[in-house]
Amino acid sequence: MENMELKIAVCEDCPEDAKLLSDYIKKSFPGSSIELFDSGEKLISAFVPDRYHLIFFDIYLKGITGIQAAQMIRTIDEDCEIVFTTVSREHTLEGYDVFALSYLLKPVQPEDINKVIRRYLQKHRQDTSTHTEEECLIIKNKRKILRIPLSKIEYIEADNKKCRLHLGTYTIDTYMGIGQLTQLLPAPPFLHCHRSYIVNMEHVLDMNNDFTMKSGIIVYIRQSDHKRIRETYLNYLIQKEREYHHE
Repeated sequence: MENMELKIAVCEDCPEDAKLLSDYIKKSFPGSSIELFDSGEKLISAFVPDRYHLIFFDIYLKGITGIQAAQMIRTIDEDCEIVFTTVSREHTLEGYDVFALSYLLKPVQPEDINKVIRRYLQKHRQDTSTHTEEECLIIKNKRKILRIPLSKIEYIEADNKKCRLHLGTYTIDTYMGIGQLTQLLPAPPFLHCHRSYIVNMEHVLDMNNDFTMKSGIIVYIRQSDHKRIRETYLNYLIQKEREYHHE
């Protein structure tokens, strides 16, 4: 497990504290990749589900607080672990509302970080011991390059010159065209079912005239090609059933 890479974000508006925290993390777990943010707004703007294993939030940030930023993270990612650093225990109960892994008082000491890393590894030992890198879609989003886990994509919708990726309650826009995305996505489980839609059949609840997603959203089917799309979906279900019985 120590050979795995821990992807960590540090959200701290004091440069000296950010550097100190990063140095302690690197010493505690050399296999860490660390991204620094000096505001909650910047971290939220860059965040996508599964991007980080751990996020260290200073509670007293300029702009939105670390607690508020963590609450936003929790609406789209339930698995990322959150650690708060602060000069006061005043907001401890709010930290528990977002299921914080730990709550560290400043000045943070190396042994504090060692305990956090150990706690994370112990909690995720089973997951990380069988960890394999999940296949991702790499997209351009504004000036950033993002890696989106395929399993998180419910469906994709074309909207004028851009496409919108729907990931549950979260959406990401890209100026990549729907034809280009169709070529990049594996089929199955992805199916270009309408000139404006690509559906992930893993997230389909039912199919009638159109697809009904598990979230309740309706994704349209190209009616002129309805028979072929229906057969593709039924064949996908049959294959999934065969795989289930052979496990």
